[in-house]
Amino acid sequence: KKIYFASDVHLGNRYSSDPMAAEKRLVRWLDEIKHDAAAVYFLGDVFDYWYEYKYVAPRGHVRFLGKIAELNELTQIEERRVGKECR
Repeated sequence: KKIYFASDVHLGNRYSSDPMAAEKRLVRWLDEIKHDAAAVYFLGDVFDYWYEYKYVAPRGHVRFLGKIAELNELTQIEERRVGKECR
């Protein structure tokens, strides 16, 4: 299995012509690597916001957050399966 890195994704940035397309590309990439990934590290800013903004917590990005939850569950399932095989 491989270790993957993604850096400075900036979901929700205001300078992208299509922020939802960027989120969908990221989710597609995570889907492509999910069975080959030992780990995925996100470096830098995943969400694009400043504390000076009116709302600190970013809105939206449900696809990305759902994919992260799915990968987390998949990892736990694989860890349990490997643990049983080692007994």
